[in-house]
Amino acid sequence: MSGERQIRDDEGYEKTLKWMVKQSKLLLDPLTLSPAQRKELQQKYDFWEQRIHEYNRGQMVLLYPELRKVYEAAGVKIQNFE
Repeated sequence: MSGERQIRDDEGYEKTLKWMVKQSKLLLDPLTLSPAQRKELQQKYDFWEQRIHEYNRGQMVLLYPELRKVYEAAGVKIQNFE
C-alpha cells in the first residue's frame, strides 16, 4: 500500500466517516451534481470506503493477530500499523 493515502489514526478515521456521510447525501440526491461531478465524487467515496475497511481490518489484526492469515487467504488488504 505504499504510496497510497491512508487513514493515519482514530481522528482521521472519524473525519473520514463524517466526510462520507456528507458526501453520501449528495450522491443520493439526483439534483445536486452533474453526471461528471457525480462520477468523480463516487470514485473518491469508493476510494475512502476501501481505506475505512483496510483501517478496520488493521485494527482487528492488532487485537487478534491470527486474523492476518484469514485476511490474506481472503485476498483483502489490511492497513499495517507500526
